[in-house]
Amino acid sequence: MFIYAEKLLYFSENFDSKLFLSRIHQDTSAADLEAGTLALKTDLKGRTQQRKQLVKDNFDCFVSCKTTIDGMQSSCHLACKIYSLTVASELEIWITQLSLGMVFAMQGLLELHPIVICLVLY
Repeated sequence: MFIYAEKLLYFSENFDSKLFLSRIHQDTSAADLEAGTLALKTDLKGRTQQRKQLVKDNFDCFVSCKTTIDGMQSSCHLACKIYSLTVASELEIWITQLSLGMVFAMQGLLELHPIVICLVLY
């Protein structure tokens, strides 16, 4: 039942124009159908012209929006890069500090127990 109904709905993906004409317009004359077709074509052409005019009238606004969006996107990418560099720099500093701490700790151990440490290292 639903599939049949969908075929009669002109906005449905399952629309069947032949079924629509044979069921909905079975009593409509060919001349009336042709007049309706011409009216639809004229309306569609008018709407196309309206869309073109809207684009012309608002072109500067479209360009401005595009420029703004591109600027925001660039700012986001830059912020991400800065954040990544900051995190990488902090990690590098931490590793350097850790390495220095290990060196100082090893020096302290060597001063206290040079023979034991040398045996462990070899």
